[in-house]
This record gives sequence, structure tokens and C-alpha cells, in this order.
Amino acid sequence: MKDLKLEDDELIRLLTNESSIYALAGYRSSKYQISLVPTHKEFTALLKGVKIWAKNRLIYAGIFGYFNGATLSVMTAKICTLFPHAPLSLCAICANKKHSVVYGLLG
Repeated sequence: MKDLKLEDDELIRLLTNESSIYALAGYRSSKYQISLVPTHKEFTALLKGVKIWAKNRLIYAGIFGYFNGATLSVMTAKICTLFPHAPLSLCAICANKKHSVVYGLLG
């Protein structure tokens, strides 16, 4: 048997446990998402700030139908790809406005 990496599609075919497939899918989607972001350091810092922002506004709870970590991560990655050379403070302002608009549309 050859060595399999977590990114290999062959590994998904070999797994039979549904919970293992979902756990691996979360890891793979996170790795793919980070590969699309131009600067990993700014993405991580902005994501932490956005999570704090959402928790302070009591809209960070996937159980209740609000944003969860994956949703905030996707939205933050979008901001980072739209403004790859912008300073972190500008990205935070854009993220705050974008998340507010999206939350307003959902709520």
C-alpha cells in the first residue's frame, strides 16, 4: 500500500466511516481555502478579529443558525482575496461592513 496524504482523493474512497469522511472534508477544505488566500498571516489575524466581532455581537453560534467558524472563514477569505495588498485595518473595516450586510440579509 502506498503512502497516502490527507489531500489525496484516494483516501476518501478508502474510508467507510461517515464521520471520518466529514472530519477529513473539513481539514481538506481548510487547507484549500488557505491556499487561495494571498497572505496567510493577514488572513489568520483578520479571522481572529472577525470571530471576536461576531462573538461580541452574539452572532457566533452555528447551533442557533448564526455564523459558525467555517462561514466566517469563507467570508474572511473572500475579503482577503478581494483586497490582497490592503492593510489589515482596511480589511477589517471591509469585513465588518460585509458581514453586517450579509447578516442583515439573513436576519
